Amino acid sequence: MGPMMMGGMGGMPSAMPMMNPMMMMNPMMGMMMMQANMRNMANMQVPNIQAPPVPVAGGEAASSEPAKLLDPKVKAICRDFSIDDATCGKLHDAMKDREDFDEDIQALYKVMERATRDGKKPLEAMLTQIRAIKSGRFAGKELLDPDIWAFIEKYNLDDRVINRLIQTLKSRRGKKKEDLKALDERLSNARYQSPPFLQTSMPGARLGNASQPTGLGLLVRLLEGLEETGRLPSPPRRLGGSGRFHPTGTFLNPREEREQKGRGRDEDWHHSRGGSRSRSRGYRR
Repeated sequence: MGPMMMGGMGGMPSAMPMMNPMMMMNPMMGMMMMQANMRNMANMQVPNIQAPPVPVAGGEAASSEPAKLLDPKVKAICRDFSIDDATCGKLHDAMKDREDFDEDIQALYKVMERATRDGKKPLEAMLTQIRAIKSGRFAGKELLDPDIWAFIEKYNLDDRVINRLIQTLKSRRGKKKEDLKALDERLSNARYQSPPFLQTSMPGARLGNASQPTGLGLLVRLLEGLEETGRLPSPPRRLGGSGRFHPTGTFLNPREEREQKGRGRDEDWHHSRGGSRSRSRGYRR
């Protein structure tokens, strides 16, 4: 083969000194292989272009985070009381580990119906109950007991007194009906035998424009008596009782405070007696 063919066969550049001898013998095959190599080089230079995300309803790309699956019963109670999705999720998180889930949902319905009936906003009432559930203060299935619920409704008890009532009744298993009957009689007698100006301090009374439980002291005193002595304390003197009750220093009756007040009264009494004696002796002289 002559030097001219070696320098540039068929217009091919001379910068390919290591060309395959077979390509030189078959110019057509060489041209096809060169075109294939050029196409491969062109494809390597084109940048990778990703397909745009497929739009979903609303024109937004699908979120990578999966939606939280809410229990159907939680969704139902939130729907019935027009609770927003965020609060519904909080309720689901608070309820998901409850042992008595179904009973607690039923009790929550009763509490929410009572709260909204008394004029509370559903969202505020639900947030209050969510906090109670998380802290272990939600009474739960105990509220489904018809006798307990009737007592709560009759005397318009708040959550704190409800929990104290249930705590006392649970500590006296087998005596629930007897205790509720005795408490009902005592509270009813106290209400109807009190002067009109004192009846506003009985359970279920209404002060101003707000309905609230106001017989907290009396009812808690009765519950303390049941827990400590197994019986109700004596009624106040104005109702014909002795009025004696010696709490152990729980809840509304701290022992320390009562003892300090008692010592103060004794000291005042002795001081006044000593002064009167001195004056009487001076008079005799």
